[in-house]
Amino acid sequence: GHSLYQQEKIKEKGNIYKFGFSAIYHNFTPYFYIFGVSPDYNNQNGYLQKDDFLKITPGITWTSFINKFIFNFISTEFSYSANSDYKRNYKNDSTSISLQLSLKRRTQILTYFSYFSRNLYGFYLKDLKMFTTTLLSSPFDFYSLTFFISTGNGINYFTFPPEKANIYYIGIKNEFSFTKKTLVSLEFKKYALYNLASQNTYFLRFLYTFTNFFSFRFIYSYDGENNGIYPLFTYQITPYDLFFLGGSTSGKFYEKFKKWDKVIFIKLQKVFSF
Repeated sequence: GHSLYQQEKIKEKGNIYKFGFSAIYHNFTPYFYIFGVSPDYNNQNGYLQKDDFLKITPGITWTSFINKFIFNFISTEFSYSANSDYKRNYKNDSTSISLQLSLKRRTQILTYFSYFSRNLYGFYLKDLKMFTTTLLSSPFDFYSLTFFISTGNGINYFTFPPEKANIYYIGIKNEFSFTKKTLVSLEFKKYALYNLASQNTYFLRFLYTFTNFFSFRFIYSYDGENNGIYPLFTYQITPYDLFFLGGSTSGKFYEKFKKWDKVIFIKLQKVFSF
C-alpha cells in the first residue's frame, strides 16, 4: 500500500507492506510473512495502532499424527523473526524452537526455547534467553488447568534503565464451571529475580451469565501491596451491538477505600448496514 498526504506546505509519502505465504508438504509446513509500516504512512482511518515498524518471519513446522498410547500428535517448529523499526535502526530479533505434545484427555504440553534481543525505552538488550514450558489441560467439563514456568536471562523491570538478569516466571490458573452460567477462576503469578526481588500476584475472577445476552464479570487482584477490583456488566445482542458498563478501583491494602483510584466507563456500540 502507498499513501500520499498533503496539506498546505506539508507533503508526506508512506508505504505499508503485508505479505504471507505458507505451503503444506506432507508433514512439513514452511511459511514466510512480512509486515512493515513506514513512519510517514498516513493512518487516519484507524486501521493500524502504530507505525514505524517492520516484522519479517520465516519458519517451518513439522507435525506427526500418532494417535497411539497417550499421544494425539507431536509438532515441532523453528522460526526466526526480525522485529525493528522500519529502517532497522534497532533489532528486536528473536529465534525460537518449540515442541508441542497433544495428549489424551484434552491435554497439551508446549515447550520452547527463545533467543532474542529487545529495545526497551531506548536501551538495547541482547543475548536474552528464555526456556518455557506450558501445560494446558481440561480433563473434565467443569475444570481446566493452565500452568507455565519460564526461566533464563530476561529483563529486570525493577531497575531503570532496564538490564539483563536471571529471572523466572511461574503461573498457575484453575477454572471451575459448576454450572453452565457460572465460571470461577483462581490464578497465581510470580515474577522473580534470583536472590534479588520477587512479586507475587493473585487473581480471583468470577463470571455469571444471566442470559444469552446479559452477563456480569468481577475480577479481584492483589500483589502484596495493592488491591484491584474490576466489575463489568455486559449486554451484547450480537458481536457488533453491545453495551458495557464497568469500572476499576485500586489502592494500597492499608488505605481507606475512599482514597483508592477509581474509574467508571460506559461503551455503547451499534452497527448499521446499508
